[in-house]
Amino acid sequence: MLKEYKEQQGVEGGFRFIKDPWFMVDLVFLKSPKRIEALMMVMTLCLLVYNFAQYKIRESLQDHNDTVPNQLDKKVQNPTLRWIFQLMEGVGIVRMWVDKVNGQCKELVTNLTKLRQQILYHLGTAVCNMYGLIYENLKLGLGM
Repeated sequence: MLKEYKEQQGVEGGFRFIKDPWFMVDLVFLKSPKRIEALMMVMTLCLLVYNFAQYKIRESLQDHNDTVPNQLDKKVQNPTLRWIFQLMEGVGIVRMWVDKVNGQCKELVTNLTKLRQQILYHLGTAVCNMYGLIYENLKLGLGM
């Protein structure tokens, strides 16, 4: 019974995520039951991705014996993904037209501090590629 009780924490965390004002579900009004079901499927998928990303970053931090600062600036290996999102706020993309006639555009990711690069490293190769970073070079630059 104690095992079942302790496993409730994961489910309650999921509901806390869905009820969080940051998720802004209360702004959505749906009339049809089909649309409510569709929204629940999307929210369930979001929760799955959220939990997977949180698991991935925590596992990587432990595997590399690395830490990130929490809200109190204490080094931790188990940050919430919500906190990681807040740490990543401020990253932007600047687009510069190289040749407007042919539609050629160059993109530059801005505000990638060392901490943000460290977070991206722990999220893996695919995420690093999305931000225009080379995983192996990032590994060397961070001293991993």
